[in-house]
Amino acid sequence: MIEIIFNPEEYRLTISGHANYKREGEDIVCAGVSTLVHTLYGSLQQAEEMIENGSLRCEMEKGRTVISCKAKPEFEGNIGLIYWTILNGFQMVAERSPEYVTLKA
Repeated sequence: MIEIIFNPEEYRLTISGHANYKREGEDIVCAGVSTLVHTLYGSLQQAEEMIENGSLRCEMEKGRTVISCKAKPEFEGNIGLIYWTILNGFQMVAERSPEYVTLKA
């Protein structure tokens, strides 16, 4: 099972586990979650002027990813919207595949 945990106070997203819907390379649940993870990180990289210098962190290893950042005060809403959009995507995946994905936000 994939567990997704979001801490809004730190803009910290932790994803761990595997869906095990199908074997590696054919797992559409894992592919959906991975796509959202990469979209979040890419979006935050593009929004670097809205993030405190050096605060964007991304740790990716097999079965575990942690992404976090600190928004500049004047851009809290913008960074929050990026996370909200991705969390909405995770929620949709979790609702369609509750036996494979859980979201705690």
